[in-house]
Amino acid sequence: MSGAGALRERVTIEQATRVTDGVGGASTNWSELATVWALVMPQSGRETLTGGRVEAQQSYKIKIRYRDDVTAAMRVIWMARTLNIRSVMDPDERKHWLVLHGQEGVA
Repeated sequence: MSGAGALRERVTIEQATRVTDGVGGASTNWSELATVWALVMPQSGRETLTGGRVEAQQSYKIKIRYRDDVTAAMRVIWMARTLNIRSVMDPDERKHWLVLHGQEGVA
């Protein structure tokens, strides 16, 4: 992966918040944490047969500038696609970059 010049895509990082409904229940809402520049690289894809229908899953590697507030409980919105973050890595452990492993097509 190259330097900051390769970060050419705008992505939005979202975090989940639980909202109570006032009668004992709750729902999950997603709110924007940040919109950042990224390098988005498709990694692999597959199809599975679930409940008699085909479901497509695509994996992505997303490189962004280092942030200390991104976790695997979040998601990335890229080109109207929702990518659930599966892992967050600081590849050189120098706090320059984060590599997020995201997956589309699964909760």
